Amino acid sequence: MQPRSQLLAPLNRAWRSRDRASPFRWCAVALLLGSCTSATSVDPHVFVAVGPPASTTIDPVPTSTIGPPSTVPPAFAHCRVSAYGCIVADPASDEVTIASNDLAKPAVNAARYGPLTDQVVDVYLPRGTAELTIVYLHAGGWVAGSRSEVPVTILDQLQRHRALISVGYRLATTSPWPAQSNDADRAIRWIRLHATDWGLDPSALVVAGASAGGQLALFLAVAPGHLAAPDLPRELAAVDPRVIGVVTMAAPANVAALLNDAFGRAILERFLGCSTTCSAQLLIDASPSTHVSAAAPPLYAAVGADDTLIVPETNLVGLGAQWSRAIGPSLVWVDLVDNRGHNIDIGGVNVAAIDEFLTMLTQRASTH
Repeated sequence: MQPRSQLLAPLNRAWRSRDRASPFRWCAVALLLGSCTSATSVDPHVFVAVGPPASTTIDPVPTSTIGPPSTVPPAFAHCRVSAYGCIVADPASDEVTIASNDLAKPAVNAARYGPLTDQVVDVYLPRGTAELTIVYLHAGGWVAGSRSEVPVTILDQLQRHRALISVGYRLATTSPWPAQSNDADRAIRWIRLHATDWGLDPSALVVAGASAGGQLALFLAVAPGHLAAPDLPRELAAVDPRVIGVVTMAAPANVAALLNDAFGRAILERFLGCSTTCSAQLLIDASPSTHVSAAAPPLYAAVGADDTLIVPETNLVGLGAQWSRAIGPSLVWVDLVDNRGHNIDIGGVNVAAIDEFLTMLTQRASTH
C-alpha cells in the first residue's frame, strides 16, 4: 500500500532508475514531464481541428502559459494544495458511503445523437434545477461496456442537484480508434445543442469517465474538437465542444504506459491494432496527456494506489504535475485511492471530495 505522503515516490524512483528501466516505462513517464515527443497543443478557439498535428516536438509547459497565482492559496476541506496539484485527503467513512438512490433511472432513454446504433445517450435528472450536468463515458477497455453501466460514484451526483447523461459510443471491436473519440466529441456537441430540452444549462457541462471512458473524457477536456469526425454535420460542427471540468477514475492518460503490462498490451492490440509495434506517433496521438495546455479545464483524477494497469506514476502523479503547471495546482485535484486497484469507480473514491470539486466548478462557471 502506498501512503499519500509518498505520492511522489514512484515518480522519483522512475527518474532515478531511468537507465535501468524499460524504455517503454521511461518514455511513459517522460511524456508526462515534457521530455519525450508529443503533439502540439490544440488551439482552444478552433472547434474542429483539421489534419494531423503540425509538429511532433514536445516542450515543457512554458511558465508564460500559467495563469496568475493567487495571493492566498484557496482552502479546501478535502484536499491540500501543493505544486503537484491539490492532493485529496484520506476519506473518512462517511466520505465514501453512497446512500440509496431512487433517482438512478433514466428520465430519457436512448436519445439518439447520431445515425449509428451505438450513438445514443441516457438522460438522468435530479429533483429540481440541476446546477451542472455530468456527461459520463463508460469503462470497458474500449471494446466492452455500455452506457447503462454507470458507477454509483457518478449516480450519487443525482442526489446532489446534478444531472447526468451517459453516453454510448462505438467499440473498437468493430470500429477502430479514433471512432470512440469521434463519438464522444459528437455527443458533447449534441448534448450542448439539446440541453435546454431537459431544462439543463448548456454552458455547465462536466465530462467524466472511468478507465477507457476516462481516456475519452480527458481528450474532450484537453483537446476539444481535435478528434471531431470529418463527416460531422454542419449544425454540430458549429457547436463549441468545450467543458468546464473533467473527472476521471483509473484513466489511461498516457497509453504508452499500457505497454508495461501484458494485459495492457492486449488492450492496445484491440484498441489501436498494435502494441509493441505501434509507432511513437500513434501512441502520442492517442494519449490525452500530450495535449495539456493552459486552455485545459480543472481536473479531478483518481487512480488506485495498487492499480498495476493504470499505474499512479504515469497516469496520476505526472499528469497532475503537468496539468498543474498549465492551469495552477488549486484546479487540479489528485486522488490516490489507498488499498485499491483498478476498479475504483465502484468504491473507494472520496465522494465528498468530488462533491467539493464539482461545487467549485459551479462557482467558477457563475463568475466566468
